[in-house]
Amino acid sequence: SAKDDCTPVGYLKYTWRLVINNDVNFDLVGTGSTANFNTTKLNTVPFGKHKITWAVEDGCGNIVTCNHFVT
Repeated sequence: SAKDDCTPVGYLKYTWRLVINNDVNFDLVGTGSTANFNTTKLNTVPFGKHKITWAVEDGCGNIVTCNHFVT
């Protein structure tokens, strides 16, 4: 979740990128504040350690990112 001092929460724009097996290439990308891999072009994500990068943009064009690892 995110919040901003000048943009209402409902107007924040979320994107995400998943790197399967934590290599250098983004394998899946999407929008929204949740990532559902069952609705992407890959129906399953393989076992392993993967990195997801979240980005949130406010109404002024400011972007903040964070990374999380999922296994």
